[in-house]
Amino acid sequence: MAGTSFTVMSKLQDIRTSPLEHFTGSFDALNSYLDISIQFILRIPNHVKSFNVSGIKAVLRLNNPNVLLSDITLPTAIHVHRDDIEHGVLLKFPVSERAIALIEKNRKKDVIFTIEIHLQVTLLTEYQRPEVLVQNEYAHPFQITIPRSEWAENILPKIGYRALRLFEIPLTHDLLAEAYGDIITEFDLATEYFNKPDYNKCVAHCRHTLDALKRNLKKIKELGDSETAFQWLKAIDERTFEWIDAVEKNTAALAGKTHHSGLKRNFKRWEAESIYLVTMGLMNFIGHISQE
Repeated sequence: MAGTSFTVMSKLQDIRTSPLEHFTGSFDALNSYLDISIQFILRIPNHVKSFNVSGIKAVLRLNNPNVLLSDITLPTAIHVHRDDIEHGVLLKFPVSERAIALIEKNRKKDVIFTIEIHLQVTLLTEYQRPEVLVQNEYAHPFQITIPRSEWAENILPKIGYRALRLFEIPLTHDLLAEAYGDIITEFDLATEYFNKPDYNKCVAHCRHTLDALKRNLKKIKELGDSETAFQWLKAIDERTFEWIDAVEKNTAALAGKTHHSGLKRNFKRWEAESIYLVTMGLMNFIGHISQE
């Protein structure tokens, strides 16, 4: 449970949320959002007949580094006429691809956000001559922590973020579907483990992807021109095939366990990222050749 508080005429008001239950993401095919539901617990101050929360401004920041990710302003109509009134509000923060990339670049384990809440409050007093007062209130900033597994496995996919696949590759190309099935499976596993993150397993599946890619290319090339499904191989001369083969061999060697024998350390993020990108680049290159 996380939360904060603010006062209205010296009367304490609470804001509560449960990050694991009430923090998620959404994507409308164009825009990405980080969504958090918060619960207000509101109480009547002395000498006040009632009050309304008529507007909320919410600010979402990344905790480390302290960067403004998004802010929103919401009109509300929360009417408070007694103690302990509860009212839920959905904060739907739009986040750009650059903002998400910044989070990905800086997160080490869990993702920590800071949320600021500003409120506009209209009060009706109980004095002999009732008055309507408009006040601006500010809740102390509070932090929410999202476990890295929840962030990588559930929230990132929901916001439509494609941090890794920068190019289109023929995942469903009918000419390559049979030949590329095991390659795509291994590449998808490499993507999954990069996001978790488990860089050793990411690199291992990149290596498996390259093994499958080389094995299939050799198999397809040996079929020759008799197989009409693979006429695209005519576009690859011997030098191009040798280049693909050389890149595959060197990348596979870098990704191999022997590369780190004796070093007694795991693959770092930048190493896994580089091996992943080279693997993706080879798939992209061959995929485009097949469509020419």
